[in-house]
Amino acid sequence: MKLSSNARNRLPDSDFGLSGRKYPMPDRRHAALALALAKLHHVPPAELAGIRRKAHRLFPGLNIAGLKPRTGN
Repeated sequence: MKLSSNARNRLPDSDFGLSGRKYPMPDRRHAALALALAKLHHVPPAELAGIRRKAHRLFPGLNIAGLKPRTGN
């Protein structure tokens, strides 16, 4: 699901990985993407740990390496 700017603006601050409304996590897929992008952007280790904790709190059992492969179409 693509997150439009309008939908992103309506998200509560608690749905973001970092303060300043960075790395939105409205669903499991976006949480995995937030982790991947944070690693790609070389976020400092302390902030990356915070994003990881938030992702696990919002979505227990989230596969840190990414999403499980899609099955079917």
